[in-house]
Amino acid sequence: HPKQKTKILLEKIDQLINPDHFQLQKKLEKLTQPFSKNGVHIQLPNRLATSKVSLKIDLHNIEQWRGVKRQLEYLPIEQIYRLLEGNF
Repeated sequence: HPKQKTKILLEKIDQLINPDHFQLQKKLEKLTQPFSKNGVHIQLPNRLATSKVSLKIDLHNIEQWRGVKRQLEYLPIEQIYRLLEGNF
């Protein structure tokens, strides 16, 4: 797939040009990835020019909502914002 290969190439170039940004993105992905397994999608800023974090929650029933509510208590939002502010 040419688009996928282009995306990978651009990521590698970005990693070479801006290794700090790449490491930050990896740390943020590691913090947020466990939440996406349960329908909580955390969208982080692409270029870190802003500190806007968006949450999208996919729900299929009330039990899932109860699980998501419990899970959100463990969302490391303070740690995410510290990273976005450059404290890593």
